[in-house]
Amino acid sequence: MPTQPKEIPNPPPEKSQLPDSILQLAVNLDSAKKTVLSDNDLAAVKAYCRAANYIAAAMIFLKDDACLERPVKKTDIKPRLLGHWGTCTLIFGNG
Repeated sequence: MPTQPKEIPNPPPEKSQLPDSILQLAVNLDSAKKTVLSDNDLAAVKAYCRAANYIAAAMIFLKDDACLERPVKKTDIKPRLLGHWGTCTLIFGNG
């Protein structure tokens, strides 16, 4: 039982309680078709990530006017940042 204390450190894992039929749902990566995104698809994914990052940052730091339809003023920035980055796609890197 998982709640029982173990006599030795790092014991081997206990036998799975899942039925053997679950193995039919496994993905076989060796037989999976290996494809690469086209240049157009990759550019679209990068553009989407840039847009998602921009919107996430604007929502966290700006009170309104996330599309920057007017020049940013000091009063447009939230005095206390609320929110968190966990719900954002934020992918940093070369893009």
